[in-house]
Amino acid sequence: MCKDILTVITGSQLHGLSTPESDTDYRGVFVNDVRDIVNPFEKPPEKRFVEGKTADDTASELRKFVKEIISGSPNAVEILYSNRIVYEGTTVLGIVMRDNREKFIDTAEVFKAYKKYAENQLNKMSLFEPDERTPKFAVAYIRSLLNGIELLRDGTITNPLPELFTLSSGEEIAPLAVLKAIKFCPFAEFGTVQPMATELFSKLQVELGKVFYRQKPKGADTDFIIRFCREAYNVS
Repeated sequence: MCKDILTVITGSQLHGLSTPESDTDYRGVFVNDVRDIVNPFEKPPEKRFVEGKTADDTASELRKFVKEIISGSPNAVEILYSNRIVYEGTTVLGIVMRDNREKFIDTAEVFKAYKKYAENQLNKMSLFEPDERTPKFAVAYIRSLLNGIELLRDGTITNPLPELFTLSSGEEIAPLAVLKAIKFCPFAEFGTVQPMATELFSKLQVELGKVFYRQKPKGADTDFIIRFCREAYNVS
């Protein structure tokens, strides 16, 4: 038996990129009953995914979630940094975890994970031979870099995505306008937004490296995490 401790909204509804037709993406964290964990004849779930017509529900079991977020997984980070909490699926433990989210962050792992995630999106799309999926991957690429930069620089992730974003050079960019232009541009006219997307890719790639290498890496607070997990599983 498991219990949800944190449920949030992610995806386009969180980022400010939704349309009336957009579904709702729920993500969260649940805790298995410790009696199931220690029972050799049980195999408690580590993941949950329920796909619906208007909503998707994805969640990780606490022990797996901790490993995911310490390794810098953008999907795990987004759960703790979402400002759209669904209180019906959230407990006091979930609020404590969210209020102490910086203790789960390893900045070196965040840098590597966000860089790799962005590269994966880049590999999926082709700006030279675009297809119907290209705008989707372009949006994910830009958004992941923005989130990684802000998290490493300020310890925050702004949602909805900011209208203006200041780079370390002092230059101001307008990421939300660019993302909307890419996402909502008819595919047949993608060439009109392609140059602006390519320019932003280059700037954000450089910025992610600048932000990370200008600071001293900080690891996750493993002592806090262990105490939190013991409380969550009600073990001493």
